[in-house]
Amino acid sequence: EKFSYDTGEGHVLDVTMSGEGKDTLLFHGGPAVPLGPADIERLNEGRRIIYFDQRGAGLSTHATIDGYNHPFHFLQKNTMLDGVKDGIGILDMLGVEQADVFGGSYGSLLALVTGIKHPRRVGNMNLWGIIDGSSRQMDRIIDETAQTKAPIEYDRLKRVVGRENLHTYRDNTAELLRLVTDGTEEDRSAAAAFALYQFKLSEPVDIDGSGMGAIYEYFNSDEIADHTGPELYDALSTLMGLSDLRGMASIALKIFSEEFGIPDNFVRDNLHTLADEARRVRVTSGAQDWNTRAVNGEELHDGLVAAGVQSAFNLVENAGHSGSDPNMGLALSAAAKSLL
Repeated sequence: EKFSYDTGEGHVLDVTMSGEGKDTLLFHGGPAVPLGPADIERLNEGRRIIYFDQRGAGLSTHATIDGYNHPFHFLQKNTMLDGVKDGIGILDMLGVEQADVFGGSYGSLLALVTGIKHPRRVGNMNLWGIIDGSSRQMDRIIDETAQTKAPIEYDRLKRVVGRENLHTYRDNTAELLRLVTDGTEEDRSAAAAFALYQFKLSEPVDIDGSGMGAIYEYFNSDEIADHTGPELYDALSTLMGLSDLRGMASIALKIFSEEFGIPDNFVRDNLHTLADEARRVRVTSGAQDWNTRAVNGEELHDGLVAAGVQSAFNLVENAGHSGSDPNMGLALSAAAKSLL
């Protein structure tokens, strides 16, 4: 079942409900990277999954806001906290008093902040590819380990930004956002460089050649080394089925540059609000996740336990960042069933 949710702030969101059973609100990651049908279906046994494309992403649409006609006007009224507000608004529209909340990658942060700000609306939680919004975790995206995983992509990103060393991740998001939205041909080079680096760190362990797998096969081909700027941008946009890769990149960079609109350690400092004898949390990390890292999941789990939350942590061997990684998908499906 599909329907629309009007935020009243210029964004109309595409909402999908699938399955039957326990109401479950599902946040996608990115920012601005929607889930595919298979990602949703693996979670919906015994559940009614309530999933929506977030502001500016997927099939969600945006109107001109406050007379703002710039091509990137969908960046207006588009924050991490807006994503939380929209999730609760959709539950309100459906008359759902409480739902389990699932989320991966950036979606795990949305799920955590939803639970902290609206604990009575949130039941059990299934989280993976953990991001808690702290500078400590975000800076791991560009540390020496990440650079080793994606050396070609890192060098391309450095050239685009014009720096010898990118130091910390947050130091560069505002500059990258400026480059991606500057209205020149160079903005496509910046968008492609940013997307390549992010997706390389999220590469599945097993690549099947379809869907996202086709993108990763391209990442690892000899052809990519010869592609720069617009050529690279066009190839990535085609593979991802996007008319404008800059849109996805600009939303992500805006939200990152705003430091998610919360204090640095907001999640860690407020995990105690999730303590409830009826609430269980499952935290899953891929052992080969070079984007958000397994240590992020371990830190969250340890913090939840210390705060009195019933949490279980699962480190999945031979799995990366994405729920579309076969071993990660199996683990997430099992975690979802364990929370019924």
